Amino acid sequence: MEEAALGIGQNRRWHGEALMDDPAQSSASNTPWFSSVAFSDCLSELPTRHQSHILLEAYCDRLNWIFGCLHRVTLYRHHATFWSLHEQGKAEDSMTLALLFAVLSVSAFFFEDYQTYPGMPNPGEMEILAHKWFDLSLATFFRCEGMTKPTLTACNTILALFPAFNLSGNTPIHASMMQLLIGIGRSTNLHLLGNDNSGSPEMILKRDLGRRAWWQIVEGEWHFLPYQRFTSVAPHQFDTSFPDFTDEEGVLASCAKDVHSLSFLLTCCHSSQIMYDLYGKLRPNEHPSYESTLRASERLDGLSNSLPERLKEPTEDIVPGQPNLVLVSRYLAMMLAYRSYLIHRAFFVKSLREKTYEKSRTACVNAAERILYVAQKGLPSALIRLWNTTLWLVSAGIVLSLDLLLSSKQQFNESDLMLQRQRLADLVNLLFEVRDKSGIAVRGAKLISHLCSIERQMTADSPATRLQGRVLSKS
Repeated sequence: MEEAALGIGQNRRWHGEALMDDPAQSSASNTPWFSSVAFSDCLSELPTRHQSHILLEAYCDRLNWIFGCLHRVTLYRHHATFWSLHEQGKAEDSMTLALLFAVLSVSAFFFEDYQTYPGMPNPGEMEILAHKWFDLSLATFFRCEGMTKPTLTACNTILALFPAFNLSGNTPIHASMMQLLIGIGRSTNLHLLGNDNSGSPEMILKRDLGRRAWWQIVEGEWHFLPYQRFTSVAPHQFDTSFPDFTDEEGVLASCAKDVHSLSFLLTCCHSSQIMYDLYGKLRPNEHPSYESTLRASERLDGLSNSLPERLKEPTEDIVPGQPNLVLVSRYLAMMLAYRSYLIHRAFFVKSLREKTYEKSRTACVNAAERILYVAQKGLPSALIRLWNTTLWLVSAGIVLSLDLLLSSKQQFNESDLMLQRQRLADLVNLLFEVRDKSGIAVRGAKLISHLCSIERQMTADSPATRLQGRVLSKS
């Protein structure tokens, strides 16, 4: 249902138009995704060094663990070197500038509290700058031959820009960039890094940063398997172990028992492996067996239960120089809940009619309620506008509205029924207010509203409701 309503997955891939020979058939985009800009013009659009440092620090504190997995110390060193050269009039036109613009753009899109810093632009100005820096990052990427001379920095630039593609209104480019990244990764041998940790400290770190980038690519590719049933990266096609060297001094991810800079990425990677094992070898329109679905669900539950306690019950304190663990834990909870739903989605509608699949109904409803609960607790508005977060919310709404529509009303008392309807109404309002540029939110809100209208009409027309109405009219 998400595929038909939201324009994703197999519907989009196999039931769209045939090959288009005439470019005139393609509708013109209202949002050009980048334009050529000279190096000197790029430099003139930089913020002050003070502003750049604040945006970089905010990115590392709040966003890097979720979106970038860049190495904080290395990033700070490149930032300091660039600005020192720039202030001497010796700035280099390199991929480092493209990465810097990417970080500035994403950080600016998530502008929340920077107005508390002296000398920072206001939110409206920051939104404009975010779009501009997005364009300059891509302009620098292509000007510095990011496609023809692939490097790890080029790869990290596109990875860092992923949320900005959506927030700038360039969501369709996202999928194309994923395929480009796979090519860049293979060209730079990111897929052949193995598990060797020998060599100089610099080489060990560089190799591990390559593993971070490769697994971000793989995780993003496998994310869509439940919808598309195809992938350009299969496990037997690469030999790169999980990253293990965290940003924290002396802490290995494989030995850590507490939250660290790779907690989010590794959880995404492990859960995407579960998704691949369930969906990766299926043919188009083929569904997994129920037994394999339940096994995958148990594995995901085990992964969730193994998370560090601070990601399960995070404190409200934000430590300077450390990420916002509240934000990380909430977003991680939504991601895992959504993947729990994806595991069971093929059996959800069946579960509303057949008790055999009751575990799938329970899992999907619990996942949907978890997603809405976390969203209600609060997330930055830019995070909700991302296409994947919006998709999670829409999927949760579809699950709960179908559960209300198709399951036996005996499962709901009157107060629960009214509460569920109100939650769905609140979700619809949120989706209409999201202002996401992918179109998923509005289409999803309309679908959920339609399902809720059908449910209310069916309830009003039911014999039990009519009998209750006659009793009340006589009293």
